Amino acid sequence: MATYHQLTIWDVLDELSESPPTSSLDAMWDYLDAELESLPLDRGIVINRSACLQPNCGYS
Repeated sequence: MATYHQLTIWDVLDELSESPPTSSLDAMWDYLDAELESLPLDRGIVINRSACLQPNCGYS
């Protein structure tokens, strides 16, 4: 069973800020899309809810 570590969008952006300016974000978005699609429905709902409740999300 996979173990997940919850990251905020700010954690992801912080990591990206340290990458070279010529880096492409395509691989990151592809990875995140694949991970979200492979989650069971109930976990996907919980993660989406958590993301929308983060400060500055615009949906809280």
